Amino acid sequence: MPNIGLRGSTFNGMNSFQCNGTAVASSFGGNTFNGNTTFTSTNTGIWYLANVQGDDFNANVTFTQTGSGVLRPAYTADCTFSGNITTNTSIITFGSNGGRLILDGSTNQQIGGTTSPIWRKARMLNTSGGVTQNTPTITVVLDMDFQQGVLSVPTGNMLIFNDNALATAMSNSSFVDGQVRKVGNDAFTFPTGDATFYAPVSISAPTTTTHH
Repeated sequence: MPNIGLRGSTFNGMNSFQCNGTAVASSFGGNTFNGNTTFTSTNTGIWYLANVQGDDFNANVTFTQTGSGVLRPAYTADCTFSGNITTNTSIITFGSNGGRLILDGSTNQQIGGTTSPIWRKARMLNTSGGVTQNTPTITVVLDMDFQQGVLSVPTGNMLIFNDNALATAMSNSSFVDGQVRKVGNDAFTFPTGDATFYAPVSISAPTTTTHH
């Protein structure tokens, strides 16, 4: 299978990329996507996106994994997303090798799709409109940095922080309006609030790593 390089390019209009076959595909990164973009993995290997440099998504993006392989956005480098993010069919993990998902839109951004994504590292940097979580869960593995913008989690959905995961930099400018769960035996300050006010709730360290 030829490699899908995607290195240092600017893509305008609607874009669609599909990875087939069995080999590992590694995209260098450093790309700018100005139109709605879809990535579909039907292969049995691994498809790394932003393996060296970060990608910048200025419109909506959809990640779909239908094969037995894995699709890894924001793999090594930090990537910025200013539109909606949709994940379909299989669970998609962002930042598997150190990259950070950065939500930097200037209007409301929607997180949706048929599966609940995993964010190893994330940053809220939305300047207006905030972000709405329409998936049942989003799981944070390492940390989520709240710089700007409110993450709205509608009733019935939940933002989950795994054992040892951190929530940082919360303020009236950035917090979670909705249900948050912390798993593990760590002291933790929940990044919660309501409307325009940050209203944290803190717990001391539980006794077991499976506590929630």
